[in-house]
Amino acid sequence: MPPTSSFTGRSRQRKTSKLVRFGDGAARTLITIGGIGTIIAVLTVMTFLLWVTFPLFLPAKVGQVHVATMAQTTDATTNGAKAARPIKIAADEYQLMAYALMPDGTMRVIRLDNGQTIENRQLFSGEKLTAWSFGLSGDVALGFDSGQVRTGRLGFAIDFVDPTSLEDQAKKLEVGHSMAMTRDGRPGLLQRATANQYRFISARVDLEDPIPAATSAITLLAQAGGGGRTSLAVMSADGVIKLENITERKNLLTRKVTRQVEEGHVPYEPTGGQGAVMAQKAPRYMLLSGLGDTLYLIWSDGRLLRYDARDIEKIALVETRDLVEDATAQVTACRFLLGQGTILVGDSRGEVGAWFATKP
Repeated sequence: MPPTSSFTGRSRQRKTSKLVRFGDGAARTLITIGGIGTIIAVLTVMTFLLWVTFPLFLPAKVGQVHVATMAQTTDATTNGAKAARPIKIAADEYQLMAYALMPDGTMRVIRLDNGQTIENRQLFSGEKLTAWSFGLSGDVALGFDSGQVRTGRLGFAIDFVDPTSLEDQAKKLEVGHSMAMTRDGRPGLLQRATANQYRFISARVDLEDPIPAATSAITLLAQAGGGGRTSLAVMSADGVIKLENITERKNLLTRKVTRQVEEGHVPYEPTGGQGAVMAQKAPRYMLLSGLGDTLYLIWSDGRLLRYDARDIEKIALVETRDLVEDATAQVTACRFLLGQGTILVGDSRGEVGAWFATKP
């Protein structure tokens, strides 16, 4: 029987068609271009990172960018004998204006480009300011010789203004320039941020009603907390230290805010007992941790007392430490790092140390 044939009448050409060759060539070209582009992108990112991090390896430099001179005022407590020094200075986030809080309760608001006074606002009158504490986000606590304390916030209000509501002079401002003006009874600065965007910056003050915290003048203050709850440590001239937890609740219907105060006494004795060691001088600094659960008393010679205040009814001394090893050195600056957990201590030797609590 003859063998069967697979021939169908059409011969097959065993070679690659032009369309397949074109597709292979196009794919090879695209892959090559994509690979080269990826390499270029990675090298560009690496170059950028090197460019922005290279200055970190250079020596530090401090230069004078701009100086705004503020008119001098006299200190009423010394009958004008010397110029009053601000107890707090802060600038807005755009660095256009700043305020200086003076010991007599005057809040001076100035322009940073030329030092022009925008506003002088009297925050309180009839009382002498004896102690103060400022938080990192604008929180403030002010203590007075009457034993009262006022809490609140100092800062800046930023509003974006409809260009159609502005006068012709304001509309002629160049981008990035600003002018002093009063809007809705508030003195401030109007800046033209972009061609079609204006922002108005003014000082903002929100102070609560006074809280009777002591029977004598307040000498030291420390504060912590936020979000409707504030912890306040108060030391008065008679050596008594109190810790107060203030909780605010707002009625959603009446919008009325009620305040609840919990009070605890710190076992500190200015004379006798454990205070006999410290009786030479009162503490120079008093700090309260971010959660309000740890209180620190610090003396100029570096001595520290740490109190556990997690239970406000059972505040206890848990640690005594010396922050400055050199007996001749003095603590010249002391404050919390961001987060209010680490204490930065500067001394008369020009050194800065960082201290924080750890579990034993």
